Amino acid sequence: MDGDPATAWVEGSPGDGTGEWLRLPLTPMRGATQVRIRLQNGYAKSANLYKANARARQVQVKLLPSGVTTTATLTDVQGWQELTISQPTGDLEGVELHVISSYPGSKYTDLCVSDLEVYVTATTRENPAAEKAKMDHVVAWKASRVQAAQLFATASKVQIPLAPAYTLAIAPNGARFNDSWECPNDGSDPFCEPRMMAELLGTWPMSDGIPDISASVALAREAFTTQLAGWSPVQLVPKDTRSVPPVEGVSSARLWNCYYEPALYTDEDQVSGNVELPVPGKLGYLHTDALGAFALTDPPKLADAVNGKVAKCATGESDPTTFAWAKFEPADGDTPPAVKAVFLVNCGDIEDREGTARVTHSQLLVYNEVGWLELLVGPRYANAFEWRATDRGPVLSEAWRVGSGMEPVHATEAQPGR
Repeated sequence: MDGDPATAWVEGSPGDGTGEWLRLPLTPMRGATQVRIRLQNGYAKSANLYKANARARQVQVKLLPSGVTTTATLTDVQGWQELTISQPTGDLEGVELHVISSYPGSKYTDLCVSDLEVYVTATTRENPAAEKAKMDHVVAWKASRVQAAQLFATASKVQIPLAPAYTLAIAPNGARFNDSWECPNDGSDPFCEPRMMAELLGTWPMSDGIPDISASVALAREAFTTQLAGWSPVQLVPKDTRSVPPVEGVSSARLWNCYYEPALYTDEDQVSGNVELPVPGKLGYLHTDALGAFALTDPPKLADAVNGKVAKCATGESDPTTFAWAKFEPADGDTPPAVKAVFLVNCGDIEDREGTARVTHSQLLVYNEVGWLELLVGPRYANAFEWRATDRGPVLSEAWRVGSGMEPVHATEAQPGR
């Protein structure tokens, strides 16, 4: 989506790309009737690279959530070509491109697509500011990928508690959301669904390898039931201020996720979305030793923060405000009390198609007995984490995710690739 033929989507599986697919999330469009897709096939950086790598031949385009599909054969030429697909008037939140067959590369089996652009005929009015904000995110993401590559190149010298990539798979025996559970939709109990997500994760069978998180789930249940009774409002200061690097399979949740990413459409054998990490996006939130907590003298009311009704929330999405409440371990002799769990509220204003919208994203973080993040509960999801020891320090090895309307997901460290 960046208009740069020197960058491309490259499927990462063995073979010529047949059967692989990609999804483009769109800001929701209402009253959509027709979609026009402009596409640069192959690796279009140069004529030689275009022929050296595989290209998509026959493709299937799928509109979401309508599920309307069309099949087309792409020409084997470098440059732009177009596909058009119509649907009954309705919502459009994403587009998928599935590769049915491919043109073989003269040197590599990697199948590439250099660019996709989506144009929609809909009743939703155009908002150039929202589209520019999306493009800004794409450009920033590209820059972050370069920085991440440089960061992991020095991983042998600098401790990073994450692997370069994780593989996501639907867990057939994992805990699934029960549609019969209901929570008030008037905002009177913002902790209802997070509590259910934590309890649901706690039912995941340990035979699937998930660690025993029963104590953390019990803490979360009590916190949500009592609405953080006895917790202390604090200012959290991460001692490790490095940003979470862009890692395949896991990512820090952002305010704009619900606007720039569609609902997580999950087919029987397909997984979308990442396992969520703490919203502030700093590595210091993964371990209590790297997190300082200081008493807050003038805290906001918890309900006001959760609902974004605090003046300090009037910030941009690139610099959201974070409020925090902490639960401490009892003091042990001269040792000061240590943080056991924190509740975070990120809030800010984002650009949407109607102008500006106030958004909040809350998370509960519970740490294990040695201080590493074990349980993370968001508004509509809950994740469990396990860590392994390495010669450069602990690294996140596995994660388990459940969510409202989502299949259960198991994330594992990806095997080193090419």
